[in-house]
Amino acid sequence: DAYHTWANASDAVTPEGGEAWSALTRRAFNAVVRIAEREEGRTAVIATHGGTIKALRGAYLGIPTDAWREKLPFAPNASLTVVTYEKGMFTERCIIDDYLGALKTEMPKGI
Repeated sequence: DAYHTWANASDAVTPEGGEAWSALTRRAFNAVVRIAEREEGRTAVIATHGGTIKALRGAYLGIPTDAWREKLPFAPNASLTVVTYEKGMFTERCIIDDYLGALKTEMPKGI
């Protein structure tokens, strides 16, 4: 029950030894902003887990943490989320998740 509540973007439960979604979002978003500012006008690749991608997408799309459950799916393994950064703004260009075909994996439903 605790994992299900946490996985569905609730700050009501924090996993033991982990962090709440809001804390994860702040930490990851601040790190990505630092990278984007340092590399502005260039290409940077950031590799991370699906939950962190979900948190980052929520932040730059302006979706509150408690609304993620309905609005944002977990990113499939090995997917690419292409984002540009210009003048302090992130713009999501596309999500590429079909190049792996049948090898693509997703979070199990109902957990």
